[in-house]
Formats: sequence, C-alpha cells, structure tokens
Amino acid sequence: MRVGPDVTDNQHRAEAFVIAAAGSGAKIVALPEMYYCMGSRQEMLDNAIDMPGTITHRWSEIAKDYKIWIVCGSLLERISGNERAYNTTLLINPAGEIAAKFRKLHLFDVDVPGVVTFTESAAIEKGTGVTLADSAVGKIGFGLCYDLRFPEMFRGMAKRGMEILAIPSAFSKGTGKHHWTALLRARAIENQCYVLAPNQVGQAPNKFTSYGHSAIIDPWGEVLAEAGWDEEAIIQADLDGAKLRKIRMELPALEHTRTDLFRM
Repeated sequence: MRVGPDVTDNQHRAEAFVIAAAGSGAKIVALPEMYYCMGSRQEMLDNAIDMPGTITHRWSEIAKDYKIWIVCGSLLERISGNERAYNTTLLINPAGEIAAKFRKLHLFDVDVPGVVTFTESAAIEKGTGVTLADSAVGKIGFGLCYDLRFPEMFRGMAKRGMEILAIPSAFSKGTGKHHWTALLRARAIENQCYVLAPNQVGQAPNKFTSYGHSAIIDPWGEVLAEAGWDEEAIIQADLDGAKLRKIRMELPALEHTRTDLFRM
C-alpha cells in the first residue's frame, strides 16, 4: 500500500485488499506497517487508536466473515498518560479474536544526509518483549520493519518453534535497495522459516519514501512472490509445512545452536 494521512481512505483500501486476497483463497493476509496513517508526526499521533477499539473490531468482523487470519500491519496504539504511542501489530484469528499483539522493539532513529532522516523514538515508545502465536497455518513470530536488522530476536523465536515470520514494514528506499531482500532472505535461511514481508510503496505525503518490494520467502531463502517498488499490489504464495520440516530435518542448524554459549 501507498499510505497517506486520510485514515478513512487508508482503512477502506486496506479492507478491500484483504477481502480481495481472501477471495483468491488466502488463509492468512498481512498488511504493511503504518497502513492506517502516514503523515506528519502529529497527524500520526492524533490518529492513534485504543486496542481493542473500533478499528480492531472491524478487523475482527472481516476475519470472521472471510474465515481468515489477519496480520493487521501496524497501527499506533494510544498509551494512557503518555504523549508517545506504541507501534503495534495484531493477529486476528478466524473467530474474530485478537490472537496476538506485538509492539515494535527497535526504533528507527537515523540521519543519512541526502538519503533519509527519521526519528521514530520522538513519537513511539519501545515494546518490551517478543511475541509468538499458534495458528492454523503455523507458529507465527512477529517483527516490525527496523526489527529486521536484529537477528538475535528471531533466532530465539525459531528455537521456540517459529515457522512463519511476519514483518510488516515501511522500509526506506535509501537502505532498502541495498538491504531489504538480503535481510529477508537471511532471516528465512538462518531461522528456516517462511517470511511474510508486506512493505509500503512509494513516497508518502510526509516525504518518507518506502522501498516496496513486498515479498514472501521460503525457508530455503527462495523468493516465492515479490511486488514492485512503486505500485500497490497483492502478492500470494503457498506455505508448505512439509517443505519446512524437511529442510529442518536435513539441515538441523537450529538443533546445533550452542545454547550453552549463546542465550536463546
């Protein structure tokens, strides 16, 4: 998705994409980070929501109606008594229940002259823990965008059974053209898991430009589906649990991790 500050338009388009994906047979659908609002810092904070609340209830209705799992990209979650908000993703199950909540752990504070300047911590409070959730399509672990650069976070989840990593993102074009696909493939290979990586596309009204190239990657590091950098799109692929188990059996790297030396 290319996201702007009009939350009503963003929500309606996100719902249309999810319903279209469900109509084509998807069992789990994931949206990009900040799918709900991309604008000025104040616009984004003004549109922070309560969880649960009206928006989460809407996703619950869609999940029930279409019998799907939904990774709700991310939204800003209002914090009582705090000027900042959490950057939060939710997993909604086909019964319409919130099956998991994850708050972004690593915040994107960078200043690369001529490329990107962004201070996420000015508006966002850090999360405090990792999240794993059981689902009908496999055990899902979560990250958000910048979390992708911290492999220790995901290896620990892989040791606890993670089979799918969902990492909604608004990954910048400046760094994305060098690192995005390489990092996604690395996380898939080293954790022997599927990676679902929906990313925003193009330039938002706040001048932040995302790299796009949303991707689905298998546990061998093969890119099963990939979008372009500047056009909104739905991508889809099959997740093969038998293939994942075969890879882990034939190359048991997760079992060989020296947990006596490296805490997981």
